[in-house]
Amino acid sequence: MGMFLRDELPSNLVLNEESLKRINMDIAEIANSYNSATKGDEPRDRHLDQFYIIRFDNRGFKLYNFDEVIRHFSDADRVERFIFYLESPEATKSNKIVGKSLEIRFDALNPANCYLGVTDDDCNWVDSTFTKLQERIGKYGNIYARIARKRVISFVIQIIGVAVGFLLSFFLADLISTRLAIQSSLWFAFILVFLLFSNSWTFVYPLVLKIRDFYYPNISFKKQKGGGFIKEIIGALIITIIISTIIGLFWYIIDNIGEFIK
Repeated sequence: MGMFLRDELPSNLVLNEESLKRINMDIAEIANSYNSATKGDEPRDRHLDQFYIIRFDNRGFKLYNFDEVIRHFSDADRVERFIFYLESPEATKSNKIVGKSLEIRFDALNPANCYLGVTDDDCNWVDSTFTKLQERIGKYGNIYARIARKRVISFVIQIIGVAVGFLLSFFLADLISTRLAIQSSLWFAFILVFLLFSNSWTFVYPLVLKIRDFYYPNISFKKQKGGGFIKEIIGALIITIIISTIIGLFWYIIDNIGEFIK
C-alpha cells in the first residue's frame, strides 16, 4: 500500500510561548487519541512518540519533554529553529518510509526550511491531522509580514530604489556640473552619477531586502523580554525618512527642471 502525504510551507507567522503550547496540545491530543485506540493491539509498537528540536544561540537540543523545551525557549536570547515531531516506531526505523509521521518545522533563519508535513498509509488520518494543525498554525499569521514579503512588494522596492537613484543622481549632477568646464556639463554629470548608482544598486538591493526581512521576518519568535514595539517604531521611522527623501528630491527636480532641460 502506498503512503499518503500532505504538506505545505508555513509562512508569515508570529509565534510565542503560548502559541507553541497550543500547537503542542493539538499534537498531544492527536497522539493520545491514536494511542488510546490502539492500546493492547499487536504488535506492541503501535503508538506515537513526541519529541522536539530547538536551536537557539548557536546551539541545539533534541528533547522529549516539552516543559524543558519551553524553558530553553524562554531563556534563549535568540531562537533560530523550533521543530515538533510525532512518529511511530515504524516511521523512526524506516526513516519515514512507512508508518505514521508528523513534522512541523519553524525556522527563523531560512524560510525554505519551514515545513508542515503528515504521512501515513491511512488517508483519513493524514487529512484530519493535517487540517487540524493547518488551522491551528493559521491562527498565528502576521498580516504585516504577509504584505511586506509579497513579490510585488519586492518589485515596488526595486522601482522605488531606481526612482530614488534617478532623483539623487539629478541632485548630485546639479552640484557637480557647476565645477565642470565642459559643454552640457549637467547631462554629463547626470549620466556619470546615474551609472555609478545603477552599478551600486546591484549590491544595495539585497541589503534593502535583508532590512525588510529583519523587520518583517517569515517566522518571528516573540519573547517575553519585549523589543517588538521598538522594532516597529524604527521600521516606521525608516519608511518615513525614505518617503520624505523621495518627496524632497521630487520637488527639487520640479523647481530646477528648466535648468536640467537647457
